[in-house]
Amino acid sequence: MQTCRLYPDHHVRFVGDAGLDDQKMFVQVADLNQEFIFHACHLKRIVEVCNERLHRWETEKLQDLVDCVPCQAAF
Repeated sequence: MQTCRLYPDHHVRFVGDAGLDDQKMFVQVADLNQEFIFHACHLKRIVEVCNERLHRWETEKLQDLVDCVPCQAAF
């Protein structure tokens, strides 16, 4: 990703629409050790989530994670 090469001293957060909801894209951004926010459209997807309390990665269904997120809204 060119952005990380252009700004090596900056923290980068990638934001994308559902077209970037792709395992290959997740791997690319994760390899850069950066943050990403992608609109996920495949709620049956299995994802890995870091459980900081237990210091381990856990496998979860994306739908289960979405169901427990408190509703947020801005006006």
